[in-house]
Amino acid sequence: MTTPLMIYNYTLPNDQFTAQFDKQFQYTLTFTDYNGAALSPAPASITLSGPTGALTTSAYSGQWLQAASWSVVDAKWEGIPGLVIGAQTIDLTNGPVTKSIQLAVYPASLKVVDLNNNPVSGANVTVTFAPPNSTSVSHLTGSQGTVGLGDIPLGPYTARVTYQGQDVKWSEDASATPGGVSTITLNISGTTSAPVVSAVVLLTIFGVALFLILLAIKVRKPPPPPTI
Repeated sequence: MTTPLMIYNYTLPNDQFTAQFDKQFQYTLTFTDYNGAALSPAPASITLSGPTGALTTSAYSGQWLQAASWSVVDAKWEGIPGLVIGAQTIDLTNGPVTKSIQLAVYPASLKVVDLNNNPVSGANVTVTFAPPNSTSVSHLTGSQGTVGLGDIPLGPYTARVTYQGQDVKWSEDASATPGGVSTITLNISGTTSAPVVSAVVLLTIFGVALFLILLAIKVRKPPPPPTI
């Protein structure tokens, strides 16, 4: 427990001492993305606005704060500020509070397909987030042609797909398709590769088959009749 803040300190007549202390309660915060799923990592910082002004903090568990109603006015996640959705408050008027804060962060996935809408596996996808973060991450598409990007902060991001000499750039805003899958089409036609059998292999197979047939005929040939 922290030491309460003394906001009045004065002496009355007859040597009486009166002190009034600031009343505080604890708060614990958790965070979710746009769809309500737990968000990890937590924001780098949030800004609260209350009766004593604005307060920026990065401590979210078991923290003491003046007993009042505080508004969450900003949250910074993965370098992007301004991610608070709507009006969200932490009401410490009557006691401690555990609260979940929803942020404008969206789960995103990409799917790479060919001109026939077949999934393309093994394509390299490099995703770059919007400034001020501007970091890049790379993934390879799986057997279904998809890449899970995890949570993406509000704002545009770009994807660059390279595959068999093709280089395709594409841009999307995660808030446009929250929780959905965005599709990137490569200018290639889907083909199904049939196994190629060489002439030598075919001749070998036919030769073995003919040998087995002749051997079977020889084994089954009836013995000659007895000589009288």
